Amino acid sequence: MNVWVRVADPHLQRDVALATRRAGHGAWEADADALPRDRDAHFDVAVVDLSDATGWQMLRTLRSQVPRLRLLAIGPARERGSVIRALREGAHGFLRRPFDVESLERALESVASRARRRRTDAGLVAESPAMRPLLAHLERAARSDATVLLTGETGTGKSHLARWLHERSPRAGNPCVELDAGDLRGEGDFVTAAAGQQAAPLELADGGTLVLEGIERLSPHGQEAVLRLLQHRSVLHTHPAVDVRVVATSRCDLDRAVAEGRFSRDLRERLRVIDLLIPPLRERREDLLPLARRFLASFAPSATLPQAPLPSDLQRELAQHAFPGNLHELENWMRRTALDMPAAGPEPAATATTAHRIDVEGFDLREIECTVIARALEVAEGNRAMAARALGISPRTLRNKIRRYALD
Repeated sequence: MNVWVRVADPHLQRDVALATRRAGHGAWEADADALPRDRDAHFDVAVVDLSDATGWQMLRTLRSQVPRLRLLAIGPARERGSVIRALREGAHGFLRRPFDVESLERALESVASRARRRRTDAGLVAESPAMRPLLAHLERAARSDATVLLTGETGTGKSHLARWLHERSPRAGNPCVELDAGDLRGEGDFVTAAAGQQAAPLELADGGTLVLEGIERLSPHGQEAVLRLLQHRSVLHTHPAVDVRVVATSRCDLDRAVAEGRFSRDLRERLRVIDLLIPPLRERREDLLPLARRFLASFAPSATLPQAPLPSDLQRELAQHAFPGNLHELENWMRRTALDMPAAGPEPAATATTAHRIDVEGFDLREIECTVIARALEVAEGNRAMAARALGISPRTLRNKIRRYALD
C-alpha cells in the first residue's frame, strides 16, 4: 500500500511517515499545499492531520478533487467531536494521537479494505434480463429515504448494493455504517462504542445510512432494538432520536423465518418497505464476462499487466461453470487469474537473487487465506459459526477476516 502523508508539523509528518514504513507500506511526505493528482494511481490512502484549520481544508479539498483516494484523518485525543465531524467531512477513518505503529497499521488496513471493496464493486453490471428491472428499482430506491431489504444467496453482492444505494442517495455526504447483525445482542450494541471505535454506531450513522448485514441472524433482543429504531428513531427512550436510513440484507427468506418463530413478524413488515431480490449469477449469464473483466481489471493494475480481452479458453471455462458461490467465487477466480498473468513489457534478466525473490513472491498468503475462507463459507452455506469451527478459528476472528477481504 502506498500512503500520501500531509501533516503541518514537519516533525510529526516525519514520525507518521516513519511509522507507516515500519508498518510495511510506502510513504510519501507531501509539501504544505501539494495535492496528489487523481491520475497518480500509485497512492492508495492519504493521511491528513486535523490539528488546525488548514488540515480541515485539505481534507475537504482531497475529498472533492481526488475522490478515488481513501482518507485517514488523525487528530488529538482531547477533541471528541472531531471524529464525527471528520467522517462527515469525508474521512474514511480516524486515528487519535498519540498512536503506535500497530494502531496506524490497523487504521490504514481498515480504510484500504473499504477502497478495495469499492474498486471491486461489480454488483451493478446489468446487461442481463434478470438485472435490468432490478437496476431500475435500485435507482428509484436510492432517491427515496425508505427502508430497504435486500435478499439473495451468499455472494450475490448484497452488501455492495447497500453501499451503492447510500452513495447515490441524498445522504451520500454522511457516513454509511455497516453492522453485522449477528453481533447485535440488544440496544447497548447500538449506543455504545465497540472496542477500538471512537463513537457508537447510531452516533456515527446519524444523518447517514445504517446497513444491517445478515438481518436473519439478529437475536430476539436485537430484533426488538431494530424494531424500536424503525418505529421511534431511537433504541432507548433515554437516548436522543437519530436520523438514519436502514438498509438490511438477508440470505434467507424471512417469511420462512417468521413461520418458524425465529424472526419477528412486525420487524419483517417494517423492513420490507422496499423489498428486492438479488438474482444469483447463474440467472444472469449475460453479465458473467463483463463482471469477469471488471474484477480482473481491479486486480491487474495497468502498469504491470496488459489490458487485453479474456482468453478464449478462460471464457469457455467461465461459461461452463455454475458458480454456486456467485460473485465471491467469480471474484476469487479472477484474483487467481491476475496472479498468473505475465507482466507487460520485457522481463529483466534474472539473477540468482531476483529469481529466488520472484519465486517466493509467487506465494501470496493473503490470497490463499482469502480463497480458503471463501470456500469454507460456501461449504457452510454462509453459516459463520460453522465455517469458523471448520477453519479452527473463533467467530470474531473469522468476522474480522471476512471484512478484511471484503467477503461479506
